[in-house]
Amino acid sequence: MWRQKQERRQEQGQREQQQKNALIKLVQLDKLSLLLVCYIVMLCISLAFGNNVNVIAGMVLPGGIYVFPLTFLICDIISEAYGYALAKAFIWYGFIAQGMFVLLAQLFLLMPTSDAAGDGSAYHAVFDPTIRLSLAALAGFYVGERFNIYLMNNWRIRLSGKYFILRSICSTAIGQAFLSIIVDAIGFYDKLSHAELLHMMISTWSLKVIYSLIFVFPTMVLMKHLKKSEAMKIREA
Repeated sequence: MWRQKQERRQEQGQREQQQKNALIKLVQLDKLSLLLVCYIVMLCISLAFGNNVNVIAGMVLPGGIYVFPLTFLICDIISEAYGYALAKAFIWYGFIAQGMFVLLAQLFLLMPTSDAAGDGSAYHAVFDPTIRLSLAALAGFYVGERFNIYLMNNWRIRLSGKYFILRSICSTAIGQAFLSIIVDAIGFYDKLSHAELLHMMISTWSLKVIYSLIFVFPTMVLMKHLKKSEAMKIREA
């Protein structure tokens, strides 16, 4: 009798532990999924509003600049908390998402529009230049993001995981410099004068670095939380 009760308690304890492990895995997956969703949404918004050039405080800025720098910080978090391989996977997911966005947008533009739906030519004005801008964005995105996570990971190894804030700011600044040059040069070379184009490159890069300085501390907090959660999952697996 006593042995049967002991066995039942052990079985119940095992079931509770399995449920706990399953819950930890689900929560961990939800965190990654949320980061991936944010990452892809920001990329697509940046692409859609890239042709909306603004002038703010004397700086010439493409519309997508307001959210795009955050994608670099998300890659920093993933590279630091989960490793270089998963950060590269995020970049490829971003490529696929942007490619699908552009392809579907162009297919929809080829479809006939109804006069009752309003001015269909407005959609062409917005999305027709998207193909060239998307090619520029993909090229710059690949080079800039790969530089960013490569430097982030390489310095993490060399510095034994220390100085996350400094590593994040420097790697983001270098990666964004390559991205700004490639995207602005390909996407806006025939829309702006050389002086305006250079001004845009400097302005966009400066704003991205400012973003990095502002959000690097929340990024570090989130990164530490994810690393702690990952370590807990490994211990309890």
